[in-house]
Amino acid sequence: MSSCKKYFLALFLFSILISKAQSGYTHCDWDRIKLDPQYAPSEGDTAIVFASVRNYYSDKAEFFDYDLDTSHTLHYSVVYFDHNNWICVPKKDLNEALNSAAKNKDMVIYTEGMGKDFTANVDRATRFTRLYNVVTVMFDWPTYRPYLSGGKNYKLARKQSKDAAKSLAKLFNELDKYKSANNLENIKMSLLFHSLGNRVIKDAVKNNYIEVKTKLFDNVILNAACVRTFDHKKWVQKLNIQKQIYITKNNHDRTLLLAGIAGLRKQLGRHSGWFKAKNAVYLNFSKVLVHEHNYFLMNNVFRSHPNIKVLYNDMFHAKPILFDDDKKFKQRKKNVITLVEPYFGQDGDIGISISL
Repeated sequence: MSSCKKYFLALFLFSILISKAQSGYTHCDWDRIKLDPQYAPSEGDTAIVFASVRNYYSDKAEFFDYDLDTSHTLHYSVVYFDHNNWICVPKKDLNEALNSAAKNKDMVIYTEGMGKDFTANVDRATRFTRLYNVVTVMFDWPTYRPYLSGGKNYKLARKQSKDAAKSLAKLFNELDKYKSANNLENIKMSLLFHSLGNRVIKDAVKNNYIEVKTKLFDNVILNAACVRTFDHKKWVQKLNIQKQIYITKNNHDRTLLLAGIAGLRKQLGRHSGWFKAKNAVYLNFSKVLVHEHNYFLMNNVFRSHPNIKVLYNDMFHAKPILFDDDKKFKQRKKNVITLVEPYFGQDGDIGISISL
């Protein structure tokens, strides 16, 4: 098969994967979520904070549409869920939204990747919150439009990531003010970017949109990054609003394989390259995963490899991860870690072996 045919085949298959990422995956849809500004949360509700850069229409059943709000307005809301029903309550600002969420819980600001309308991001945020018991602040940007093909959705999302990055930097400013005005000494705050969501933070750094000068976040996790490997060292080393950066990869990630062929570039979440950022820890999951891309959310992965859930939980709660622990790890390089099959220690606990 010629290289040209391989390219178009990869683009076609990648388009299918993008479509499947939205359709048939989410439990939340517009029939299960409603807008109610007067809603009083019940005792069983869990709150998710949303900071959306979509167009917002308070008079429509589908109140967040598929397109980017070009005014860069951040539309704040709190989405309450109990089982598989959701109610969205608009809020005037971040302060009001966060004051409606659970207190005394660690916080994760979460940006998703391709194929997500508003309801798909509600579903992802719900799964994430249930798994890791954090206050989730979902940075919601549009990466799916039903009237476009998968390939065109991908191209448009890549094009609009720079606009989304401006809004993300604005969110950082507001989080910094909130943290300064409130007693959050015992609250850990982390930043998660998954797949194409990493392009938003990349654009924010490369275009100098970030104005925050403090160590706002404990951890930044660049998860299964759908951005090119080449030159990542430069922009990652410019990122200075955190105490620690983790970059994950799976050499067998099928989604990033096709994204790399379609974009004619190796992807960071599949190939970390020779030149590593000195301020990051690289976590290689290739020896324990097959073709998975969303492995931080997959219960079947956790059942087979419970250590992965433990590791992610530690990152999202900014717990110390001692890679020099001889009972769990074998480490040869300071910032390049490869996970292998778990072993059972003498006390019966599951550990993680580390090799290169």
